[in-house]
Amino acid sequence: MSLDQPAAKILPQLGEVKVLTGWDAGGQPLLREPKSQITIRHLLTHTAGFTYDIWNPETARFHKTFNVPRAGSGKKTGLNIPLSFDPGTQWEYGINMDWMGQVIEAVSGMTLGAYIKTNITDPLGMSSTSFKISPEMRTRLAKVHQRTPVGTSLTVTQNETNQNPEFEPGGGGLYSTAQDYLKFMRMILSKGRGNDQQLLLAG
Repeated sequence: MSLDQPAAKILPQLGEVKVLTGWDAGGQPLLREPKSQITIRHLLTHTAGFTYDIWNPETARFHKTFNVPRAGSGKKTGLNIPLSFDPGTQWEYGINMDWMGQVIEAVSGMTLGAYIKTNITDPLGMSSTSFKISPEMRTRLAKVHQRTPVGTSLTVTQNETNQNPEFEPGGGGLYSTAQDYLKFMRMILSKGRGNDQQLLLAG
């Protein structure tokens, strides 16, 4: 792959995405063709035009109007949202990494989880990092503690991502441990080398 190649050469559906410019009197979205194509670099730098509904009210309205699930749901229809701006013109967090995960799957012929395991976590010895929670990992799964609205007691939950998703989202969903994450960060700090293996090449 080249950073500046159109991503649609790998995923044709990315060449069909429109820019949301507003809403008509009937509450329907106003869409137009983007002025430039989405590139791999745009996806990797959150400049493709995709945004998150939690921070962008127009994206939130699109989700609500068309009952589009969030990408984090693991449903592929959650990826079918318009751009909020032309590729390369702004920066805003969005589902770019979820799309990048789809690009990796298309190029590698592997699921994102399998690609990460083969090329990152196994070489680094990160045995407790995965989208899928193994029975052994489940015994160590941290719980979430929240105060009740009046603040007098705590509720304890154990949130999980969809364990049988239609796709593994590049934007989030990996379970891990502090020890595993340190192995990853040591590799980054050591110019791509970790566990006596070179994972990344310095540019």
